[in-house]
Order: sequence, then structure tokens, then C-alpha cells
Amino acid sequence: MAYGAPSTRTTGTLITAAIWNQDVVANPAALYAGALALPSQAARDFLFATSATQLGRVAAGTAGQALLTKGAGADPVLGFPNVRTLTSISAAYTALTTDDIIAVTAGTFTLSLYAAAGNSGRALTIKNIGGGVVTVDANGAETIDGATTLGLLQYASATMFCDGSNWHTLPDPFRVAQIATFSYSTQISSASAILVDTGLTGTITLKSTANKVIVLAFQAGCGKDTNNTALRLVLLRDGVSLHEFERSGAQNGGTSQNYIGTCATVAIDTSGGTGVRTYKTQLASTAGLPNTYVQSSGSVSTLLLIEVSP
Repeated sequence: MAYGAPSTRTTGTLITAAIWNQDVVANPAALYAGALALPSQAARDFLFATSATQLGRVAAGTAGQALLTKGAGADPVLGFPNVRTLTSISAAYTALTTDDIIAVTAGTFTLSLYAAAGNSGRALTIKNIGGGVVTVDANGAETIDGATTLGLLQYASATMFCDGSNWHTLPDPFRVAQIATFSYSTQISSASAILVDTGLTGTITLKSTANKVIVLAFQAGCGKDTNNTALRLVLLRDGVSLHEFERSGAQNGGTSQNYIGTCATVAIDTSGGTGVRTYKTQLASTAGLPNTYVQSSGSVSTLLLIEVSP
């Protein structure tokens, strides 16, 4: 029913039920010539309905602010539309639908996501500025880029959005999902030019089908009793060669022995897929057959596996 201005009523008019319903009941929020005021109301305030029959107010605020809704069940607030909100955490935490940027300031713990179901279009940015490792865990069986968890090392970040079923990350220049290190320190020797296992091996289970693995192998203390030293180092993934090279060593004049202090190789495994992958190194002599020490006593060799997003 349209609002009937009180000026259309004349002095002495009988206030009937119809007039009361039209002028009052049907117009609880109508403003006429400044006749409606709220407690503490000031010029240029914003008025909003707090219920079907009540009004609330928000102060005018400062230049550049806008009235921002917070959804059903919460009063609107004044804010700057282009300014994002920051939540800082240092212990296990479950993200809220009102979170925007989450900064991890310290600690190693799990950050749990809220359910993707019913929250299509929501987005989160998570940055680990602490010294620990943060595991971002999707709700229940939901996934993040196909995996149930996402690991963030120090200074790593992830911006992700929800499609109502799962979470998906936006491209990052570089993001580490996990790091695994393995070492071996037992002496191994061979008098053959045939490749032999060095004992340096490690496995990793990929978290996403799109991820790659950077493999760094450092084989320490290689040497040969006599003759020129040339060693062949091969890096393998599940028995398939990823990379290999040869290196010549220098002779120790006092002992007539030849040494290569460290053989190192780096490869990027782009084969894709998930599941467990096994990496290892093999070594062989390529110059003469006298005894070759694939790894000398007291030396420690290291294998570093780094799973990264593309």
C-alpha cells in the first residue's frame, strides 16, 4: 500500500483502523519531512532494517568508505572496498568463510579449510611467513588441485578458489609441495665398468598429478686406487635414467690414488602422475679396471627430492 502523507489528514479527522493501517502499520520505515528519527542519529547516517519492524543506523564514516554487507544475520559495516582483511595465525586453525588473507607467522601445524560445498566463488590467500611447514587440509574428501592436502614451506603461498565441490589454486611463480632428503654413508667399491648402485636411494609420493620433482644428487668421496679416474654418474627414477654424466678426477702424487671429491647431478622429473616414485644413483668406472670406490668410508652422500607446482 502506498504511503499516505499525514498532511492529507485534517484536524479532527477520525483515526479509523484503515487510516492507522495505511499511515502507520504499512509504513514503519517511511521517512517524511524528517519526521522519523533514531536515537543518536546524526546527519548523513545510513539506516538499515534490523528486523521486520526495527531500524538500525551506521555512522557516516570517512571519505572513500562504502556500506558493505556481511550477509544474512549480520549488520552491514562501513569499509574500504579495495582493502583486503588479514588474519594472522601461529597454531592449528580452521579457516572461516569471512577470511580473506591468512598469514602464518610461526609454527608447524595444519590449517583446515571450510567445506567447499555451498561456498562456490569464495577465495583464500595463504602465506607462510614463519619458519615451519603448514599443511593446508581440505574438508573431508574434498581436494586442492586433486590432492587432499597442500604443504607450504617458509615463504611459500597459495591463492585458491572454491567451485562448490573442491579447491583450485591460481598460478604461482613457484610453490613447494614437499621436500624429502635421504643420505647414505657406507663404503661401496667395484672393479667393474658396469653400473652399480651407490646405496643412495629415496622415495616420494606426489601430492598432485600436475606437480614435478626436482632431484638433486650429491655423491661424495668417489675415487680409484690407480690409473686415471673417470666416473659415470647416473640418476634414475623407477629404473629409468633421468640424467647422467662423466667426470674426471685428479691424481694424488703421494699415494698414486685418484679422487673425485663429489659427483653431483640435478634433474627435473616431468613425467606426471601420482603415486610412489623411487629415485637412486648408480656409478661406474670408465677409465681402467682397478678398484673404484663408489663411496669412500666416512663420506655422506645426499639425495634431495623437491615436489613443486608447475
